[in-house]
Amino acid sequence: MRIYHAEGLDAIERALSVEGIKLSEGVKDSILDILGKIGNYEEEETKILPKLLLGRNMNNIFLQIPDHFKVVFGTDEIAGLRIKKILKSLIPICRNGWYVFIDINEDEITYGIFRKFRSPVSLDFEQLVFDDKESFAADESTGMIYMYPNNRTSFIIRCLHTEDIVISSGFKSSEDPDEKGIYDKLIDDIMLQIEGDKVNTSYLRNAMSHLFFLFKERIHGAIILIVNEDYLYPNTYLDGLVLKPCLNIIQIIEESKTVESYETAERYYALTNLLYEFLNIL
Repeated sequence: MRIYHAEGLDAIERALSVEGIKLSEGVKDSILDILGKIGNYEEEETKILPKLLLGRNMNNIFLQIPDHFKVVFGTDEIAGLRIKKILKSLIPICRNGWYVFIDINEDEITYGIFRKFRSPVSLDFEQLVFDDKESFAADESTGMIYMYPNNRTSFIIRCLHTEDIVISSGFKSSEDPDEKGIYDKLIDDIMLQIEGDKVNTSYLRNAMSHLFFLFKERIHGAIILIVNEDYLYPNTYLDGLVLKPCLNIIQIIEESKTVESYETAERYYALTNLLYEFLNIL
């Protein structure tokens, strides 16, 4: 006997109905196949965190997003005969802020990738579309759901016209950790050692919030210890590599506040990406 998680399937179909997204059986089966393994998705033995946007009339959504870039990779019949092949090629691109989008139109399906570019403190795509109701207007002419892994056994669906849904394959209810609260405490510990005016500290807090929130996407696992400059490392309890000079994240963020050249902007993103890499390998 084979048993399926019917309640999760019902929730997905309700979300599609509310958003007005009509899928052929072939497209729906392909999407469900990806969602069934989204927390452990791999291509060529490389773990990937798929970030999928599925919607209708999505150009009307993209037009409201400042500083974005979109590439269309192909179209398909409404039956979605090529969907598995195309998604297999596109999903590995889901890194560094890129999303795969599937736009369901009247007589065809459009596939592509999308990214919103932002400063260290501006809203990212998800914050702008799903959280900032003043800046983004969703009407009945459009519909979209955003699907991404929450952890190995659950994924999240965010919708334009209804509440977010967390679907789990677990057998008992458990509360997800308050990630924002954890990052806020981490930032509080760091800010204790920083002096400055309210405007500057507000900028630092905002930038660090964006920086740390990507940990779950970019880092496989790391322990972060907040210490002051007098802390001696390596020591009896901790050993490893020491960076000389230190990677001064606070200074990097402060320098990004006034971007006078492309080199300054590239320095910020290059060094913060280096931080993610160090936390993965050191």
